[in-house]
Amino acid sequence: MYKNRNRISMIIPAIAIVIGIFAIVIFGSSLLSRKPSPTDVSDAGEEALVNIDAGSGIRMTLRGKINAEEVHGSYQITIRPDSRVMRVYQGYLDKVIAEKAVDNNYEAYTEFSYAVQRSGMMDGRELTESEGDVRGICPAGKLTRFEVLQDDRTIKTLWHTSCSKDKESFEGKYKPIEKLFLAQITEYKTLLKGTKF
Repeated sequence: MYKNRNRISMIIPAIAIVIGIFAIVIFGSSLLSRKPSPTDVSDAGEEALVNIDAGSGIRMTLRGKINAEEVHGSYQITIRPDSRVMRVYQGYLDKVIAEKAVDNNYEAYTEFSYAVQRSGMMDGRELTESEGDVRGICPAGKLTRFEVLQDDRTIKTLWHTSCSKDKESFEGKYKPIEKLFLAQITEYKTLLKGTKF
């Protein structure tokens, strides 16, 4: 009888170990075979927009209608944790005709980046190579590009036009984002004075 008890006390832990190993194998294989859901797949642009460090940056570039070199215009606003810069250009070679650079701080940049993120700045769709070519797009209107930057690299670019027929990549709320960018440069109206976009 003593031998039977001893044998049972040795068998029970062995059975528990086997069951534990079996459970780990089943759980591990189910994790490996699981297909990722859309929420599992991280968007590089979205991630870079809210993972803020010293090299972070957000840019909006607006190109005016396609016309003569002398009257063609565009402008660009780049916001970083330590700076806010607006440049106004004339012609297709981007001759700077007005510029304003001011300091920024981490807290202000964080609020701005989360505000544009909540307005869908990086909401968009993948385009084919030909659809992503914006040369000559919307010749009588405006083309706007939104970019998320890391140091000197562009992580993601989306574009929007004022021409309704264009198959654009941007799917966020355009007007609120444009206003947020312009609000970062308090003298933007002065910088744009006399320009035609």
